[in-house]
Amino acid sequence: MAVGAITDTLTVYGGLTALDPKLEDTGNPATDGKQYVGMPKLRSNVLLEYRGAGCTRLRVHLRLAVCRAPAGQRRQYAVLSELQHFRRGCALCSAHWGKLTTWRLAVNNVTDKAYWSTIGPSNITGTGLGNMTAHLGAPRTMLGSVTVAF
Repeated sequence: MAVGAITDTLTVYGGLTALDPKLEDTGNPATDGKQYVGMPKLRSNVLLEYRGAGCTRLRVHLRLAVCRAPAGQRRQYAVLSELQHFRRGCALCSAHWGKLTTWRLAVNNVTDKAYWSTIGPSNITGTGLGNMTAHLGAPRTMLGSVTVAF
């Protein structure tokens, strides 16, 4: 992960995760040591945060998450070649009730793109590839919260 200020008002947060999700001790020589179906080898996130020059209490952010499934699995299981998941949001800090209060609003999956959040074999040994388990990712979702410091 890395964090850095690009300007006085713009900060970038970024991360990259390398995974090696292999099945072990499955009791099945055909699947032992094989990669778990549907798990990407790389995942990355980038978040840009802008603090308004005229209003330092306001922050606006944009997040992009990208993961890539192995090529053979993209073809075999119709997994999206890349999952790009956008999040936009803002936070406003103010003083209410004599305490620092932060109001947050965010929208996940801004483009409302359908995607699989999980896809894999229906059992732990990785056999039975005709019986896959898949979960749809969340549609466009709006979230809001208020945090009060005590």
